[in-house]
Amino acid sequence: MPRLLYLVTSAREMRLADGTPHETGFFAEEAAVPYRKFTEAGVDVVVATPDGQPPHADPYGLQPIFHMPDDPGSAADVGAGHGIWGLTC
Repeated sequence: MPRLLYLVTSAREMRLADGTPHETGFFAEEAAVPYRKFTEAGVDVVVATPDGQPPHADPYGLQPIFHMPDDPGSAADVGAGHGIWGLTC
């Protein structure tokens, strides 16, 4: 079985130019859809982050406007805590 290292961020916050903190993370739909396609194709996907911390989804990307609620494996699953990779956001 082929293996794939799937790298996503664990960042939870970034500083804007004016110094204010802004919550961030990986964009769930952009991560969940390819992840699902790879696993459905029989690829052994290993999810990792650059610093070894748990992945963190950007809460903005979990908003309903970015996904179809009935699409399994979409951002809706991540936001509902069903999560890809067994992760809760």
